[in-house]
Amino acid sequence: MVQFKKIDRVSVSEEITEYLKDQILRRQLKPGAQLPSEERMAESMGVGRGTIREALRVLLYLGLIERRNNGTYVTDPSDNDLDKAGIAQQVNRQRNLIEIIELRKVIEPALAAFAAERSDEEDLEELRLHCERMEKERDDIESFIEDDNQFHLRIFQAARNYTLEEILKNVQSLLKDNQGLVIRQSPSIVPRSIDYHCRIYQAISAGDTEKARQTMADHMDDIDQEMHRILRTRKPSL
Repeated sequence: MVQFKKIDRVSVSEEITEYLKDQILRRQLKPGAQLPSEERMAESMGVGRGTIREALRVLLYLGLIERRNNGTYVTDPSDNDLDKAGIAQQVNRQRNLIEIIELRKVIEPALAAFAAERSDEEDLEELRLHCERMEKERDDIESFIEDDNQFHLRIFQAARNYTLEEILKNVQSLLKDNQGLVIRQSPSIVPRSIDYHCRIYQAISAGDTEKARQTMADHMDDIDQEMHRILRTRKPSL
């Protein structure tokens, strides 16, 4: 059995990802080998189980490991068309997407509540129009993604918190990537997304801060669950 080294807790998630990736590419972890359970790996490496789980999600995304028969197995790196530079880029890309989800879960419910307090008629009209367009664009994924993105941007504006708005504008491309990935990989989420957007709009329009906050939080949780389902079951094409 492979003995895993202890990992320094500085940048631990990133270091574990790089360490396991290196072990696979150098065939210290051989193709077809079954990895220990998350609990055993965490104990062996001296970190928390959640940290191991996050690193494995990255490796799943890269196609360096796979889930089957209730276990996790190393794939053959020679079957993977990514070179080392490409893998590093994809690791960063995947990590960015996960972190954007975390950012959205923290900030967007609060912004929806602020929008319910501070939005004006122009904001409400724009939100209503985006909801209408999304309903009509069920089968036009790229247009749907654009209106989805614009809906959320309008909420940021309607919240009238310019510091938070500027923070989110700085990661706008990642926000749109996040929305696009989930919708392109899981078009079945579209009806749920339409329903959430309409209910968020209705709560904001009614000035119901708590309902706006909770509905947005539920929407973010739905996206989070869908994103992690994608990462567990396939290698996304970004």
